[in-house]
Amino acid sequence: MTPERWQQVRHIFDDALERPPDERPRFLDQACANDAELRREVEAMLVTYADSDGFLSQPAIAHVAETVVEAGQLTAGQCIGPYEIVKPLGAGGMGEVYLAQDTRLNRPVALKMLPANTTADAQANKRLTREARAAAALDHPNICAIYDVGEADGRGYIAMQYMAGETLSARLKREPPALSETLDITARIAEALVEAHAQGVTHRDIKPLNVMLTARGGVKVLDFGLAKKESGPQELTDTATQSLISAPGMVLGTVPYMSPEQLRGQEVDGRSDLWSLGVVLYEIVAGRKPFAGATTNDTIAAILQNEPAPLDNAPLQLRRIVSRALAKQLDERYPTANEMLLDLQNLRRDLDSGAVFANSVAPDAEVEHETRRLPAATGNLDGADTSRSMSSAEYLVTEIQRHRRGALAALLALLLVGAALGYYFTRPAPANVAQETAALDSLAVLPFANAAQDPSAEYLSDGITGSLINSLSQLPGLKVMSLSAVFRYKGQATDALKVGQELNVRAVLQGSVKQIGDQLAINVELVDTLDNHQIWGEQYVRKFADVLTVQSEIAQEVSSKLRLKLTSAQQQQLTKRDTDNAEAYREYLKGRFYTLQYTPEGHKKALEHLNKAIAIDPTYALAYAGVADAYTTISDSFLSPREALSKAKAAAQKALDLDDKIAEAWAARGHARLHEWDPAALDDLRKALELAPNSLTNQLWLGEYYMIWDVGKSVEVLEKAAELDPLSAIPPAFLSFDYYMLRQPEKAIENGKKAIELNPGFYTENAYLARIYASRGDLKSALETINKVPPEALNGMAVSTKGYLFAVQGKRREAEQTIAEMQKMSATQYVSPFEFAIVYMALNNRDPTFFYLNKAYEDRSENLGFIRTMPLFDSVRDDPRYADLLRRIGLPQ
Repeated sequence: MTPERWQQVRHIFDDALERPPDERPRFLDQACANDAELRREVEAMLVTYADSDGFLSQPAIAHVAETVVEAGQLTAGQCIGPYEIVKPLGAGGMGEVYLAQDTRLNRPVALKMLPANTTADAQANKRLTREARAAAALDHPNICAIYDVGEADGRGYIAMQYMAGETLSARLKREPPALSETLDITARIAEALVEAHAQGVTHRDIKPLNVMLTARGGVKVLDFGLAKKESGPQELTDTATQSLISAPGMVLGTVPYMSPEQLRGQEVDGRSDLWSLGVVLYEIVAGRKPFAGATTNDTIAAILQNEPAPLDNAPLQLRRIVSRALAKQLDERYPTANEMLLDLQNLRRDLDSGAVFANSVAPDAEVEHETRRLPAATGNLDGADTSRSMSSAEYLVTEIQRHRRGALAALLALLLVGAALGYYFTRPAPANVAQETAALDSLAVLPFANAAQDPSAEYLSDGITGSLINSLSQLPGLKVMSLSAVFRYKGQATDALKVGQELNVRAVLQGSVKQIGDQLAINVELVDTLDNHQIWGEQYVRKFADVLTVQSEIAQEVSSKLRLKLTSAQQQQLTKRDTDNAEAYREYLKGRFYTLQYTPEGHKKALEHLNKAIAIDPTYALAYAGVADAYTTISDSFLSPREALSKAKAAAQKALDLDDKIAEAWAARGHARLHEWDPAALDDLRKALELAPNSLTNQLWLGEYYMIWDVGKSVEVLEKAAELDPLSAIPPAFLSFDYYMLRQPEKAIENGKKAIELNPGFYTENAYLARIYASRGDLKSALETINKVPPEALNGMAVSTKGYLFAVQGKRREAEQTIAEMQKMSATQYVSPFEFAIVYMALNNRDPTFFYLNKAYEDRSENLGFIRTMPLFDSVRDDPRYADLLRRIGLPQ
C-alpha cells in the first residue's frame, strides 16, 4: 500500500468512525464509489477497531502494519526534536507510540507520533493537540503526565510519561487480578475520573487498553485523544475542533465500552465514563465483556437493549456497583465518579475487615447490604456446595474441611458461636434501643474544630460545618439542627450522649479541620447518641481544591450510615455542587463567616468576599443568594432598608435565574419581599421550605410573615421552629414578640426570658422584653432588663427603648436626651426612623410621631409591618394618619 493510498483509507475511516453505525454503509457507498478494495480495507479497519480494543494496539491495523513502515515508521537512533527513538511500542490509525530518550533531561518518554504524511491533515493535528491539552490540564498521580507537544519533520508528537509495566488489557489475558486488586485498580481509575471531571474533561474512551499497571504497583489512565473538554468562560478553544468533538450525532470511542448515549451520538458527560468503568469492572470480574456480539452491530444492539448476565460469584455489594454503573437510564446511573469511588472504597474496606468474602454473594439477593444474616449451616462437612454463596457459619465449616488438624476444637467453637448467635437473634430487643435496620432520623453537626488554632482559618471550620448542615437539612425525613443551635458547643469538649439529650437527636457528626499550606486534613466521626458508639469515622488528607469533593463524600457517608433511603433525585441533590471552583468556594465561606457577625464591619467584609466569589465564578448562584442574605440581615439595623432590600432582591433574583433549586435564594427573595410588606413573599417562603423542609431560617421567616398578615397562624409555625432547634434563642424570641402582639404577656415574658437564657449576648431581645414588661406596667423589670445591655452593644433600638421607658415614667427631659443621642448616632450608622417614633409616641407628641412613621414607611422599615397588632400603637389608632398609614402599607384595618 502506498502512502497516498493509506492516507485515502485513513481519511475515509476517520469520517466513517464519526458517524452512527447505522449510517456508515450509506456513507461508504458514496465515499468508496466503485472501489471495492478500498471499501474492504476501510470496513476491515472499522471491525478491528471495535473488536480489538481500539487504536493503540498493533492488531487494530495488523492488516496494514507492514506497509505502514514504508509510510514512515521511525527506527532506533532516529531523532524527533530532542527525542531519540529507542524502539516502537505500538501503532494505530491515530498514532504510533515509541519508547524514546529525552536528550535534554536524560529520561525515558513515551512518544506518540501522528502517522507519516499527515502534515496537511489539520484534523489529525487538532486531535493530537486536543489530547495534549486535555491531559496536561490534569494533575493527578493516576493520570499519565504530559511533558511536551510539538512538531518535527512535518509530524506532530506528544511526549508523555513512560512507565514500565503492562496495560490492564495485557494483564487480563495473562492472569486476571484477585477481587482485592480489582477493587484497587478500579478505585484508582475512579480517582482519575474524579479529577478529570472536576476539570471539565470527559475521557470518552475508558477501556483496559487505556489503563497502565506500572511495575511499581501504580495505575495510570492513558490516551485522552477522544477527551471532551468543557470550555470555561474565558477559555479560548478552536471552534472547528470543539464542534467536531461535541456535535450531536458524532460517535467516538470503542464500541464494547461505549455508553448507550455515546453510541447514539448524543451529548455525553462524566456519567458515560462511569458506564465504561462499569464495563471494565465487569470484564475483570467475569472474564468476559458484559455486552458482546458476533458483529459490531450485535454488540451495539446488546448495549442498547440487553442486560448483562449476572455476576454469580461476586459479592452482592459488587453486583450493585456494577448494576448502577451500567444503568441505561442516566438518572439511575452514578451521578458522579466520586459516588462510585466511595462505594468501591467501602467494599474494599469490608473485604479487608472480613465483612465480605471475596468468592461469595449474599444468600438472599433481596437483603440490604447493610444488614447481614447468618442462616443455619445446611451443608455437610464432606460435600459442601461451594457453587452458591456461603454464610459465615458455612465459611467456618469449609475452613475445618481444609484444615483437618484442630477440627474438633474448631467445631466446638462453631457450636458455641451458633448458640451465641441463636440467643442474640432471638432475644427480645431492649425497649430503649431502636432496631438496627431503622433509619436514624435526627442529627446535629457540631462545629468542626479549628485544629491548627489559626484565627485566619476559622472561616474554614465554620464554613464546612455550615455547608454540611445546609446539604443534609435538605434531605426529607432527617431533622438537622441549625447552625445557631450547635454553635453553643463551639470550642467545647462535647459528649455525644449529652448533646443527644440536649438537642433531642439520635446522632452527632463531629470533626476537625487543619490547613497546612494548600493541604487539608479533615477528621470526621459519626456517633450514635444512644450508646456513644462510633457509627463511622474517616480521615481525609486532600488539597484545598478537593474540599468540595470531601464534603460531598462526607454527606454521602452520613446519609448511608444513617440508613436513609434516598431517591435518585435526592442522591443527586446531596452530591450537587454549586461551584466547581475551590477559590470561589473559599471566598463564599469567608463571606458567610462575616455575614454571621451581624456588625457593620462584618457586613462590609461579607460583601467583599461574596463578590470575589462571584467574580471568580459568575455562575455561582449560592454566592448571589449569600449577597442577598447579607443585605437582608443588616436591613433596618446598619443600612437603610430601601437600599438594602433593593440590592437583596436583585441578588436573589440573579441566583434564581441561575438555579431555581436553591432554597437559600427563594428564602432571601421572600425575606426581602416580607420586609417590603409584599404578600407575594408567602410563595417564595413556601418554596424555600419545600426545598429545605427542616431549615430553621425558612421556618422563622414564614412565622414572621404570619405575624404581619395572620398573627393567629404564626404561633404554630414558630413552635415548629422551636422544635427544629430547641437550643436556639431565635425561635423563643420570635414567639415572645408574637405572644406580645396576641396580648398574652405572660407567655411573651416566658419566651423572652428563655431566649436571653439561651443566649445572654442576644441584646436585641433585652429591648423587646423591656417593652413587654412596660406594657403590663412592670417598669422595674423593664429597667433591669434594658440596663443589662453593655454600653458597647447599645444600638438605636436599645437607646429608643430607654427613651420609651423614661417617657412612660414622666421623665420627659431624659427621654428627649435619648432622641438627641439617636440623632448623634445617626451620623455614623443607620438608625431606623421607627425608633424615633416610639419615643415620641410615648411622649404623646403625635406630629413628630407620624413624621418619623412616614419616614419609616419611605425607608421600608421592617417593624412598621407589625403596627396593626402591636400594643404600643394603641394610643394612636384613633388618629386618621394611622389608618392612612395602614392603607399605604397594604394592611387591613
